[in-house]
Amino acid sequence: MEMFSIGVLRDPSGDALLPLPPNVDLQAYSVVDVSAEQYDNKPAHSGDSLLRGTLTG
Repeated sequence: MEMFSIGVLRDPSGDALLPLPPNVDLQAYSVVDVSAEQYDNKPAHSGDSLLRGTLTG
């Protein structure tokens, strides 16, 4: 399964606007996953999912 990072949640409220790159084909993805990450310049998933849901529409 291919994943890519779209940004960092920095606001303590958890609110963020994270625009997708214009070349992303959303039909190629079925899941959104928010993960806890270290600030280590490694965009790979940590394996620690905080929130996961399906994309519809």
